[in-house]
Amino acid sequence: MKKLLPPILSLSFLLFSCVSQGEGTFQPTADYVDMDRFLGDWYVIAIIPTVFEREIANGVENYSLTPEGEIRVRYSFRKKTPQGKEKVMYQRGWVVDRKTNAEWRVRPLWPL
Repeated sequence: MKKLLPPILSLSFLLFSCVSQGEGTFQPTADYVDMDRFLGDWYVIAIIPTVFEREIANGVENYSLTPEGEIRVRYSFRKKTPQGKEKVMYQRGWVVDRKTNAEWRVRPLWPL
């Protein structure tokens, strides 16, 4: 049972960190997002690290569209120092409001 406790706690943390706290807790969305201008590299200049992002440097998120119209997020970073080993994580996203492109959902990993 002791060996199962850390993974169970980590999974619980991830699940509860994705729960909304109700109306008014998020920043308002933009009126419209021009997807062609949004896609590409975005450099991470500040971060509240998750369990997967401890001791990282030089984070870059790359947004691209798949042929199916989904958003592919490629998050690359270096371990511990800017010269550290490069790591990459992929996420799947999709646009919820196709009229404005301003509301998205992102799945960091299945089943979240």
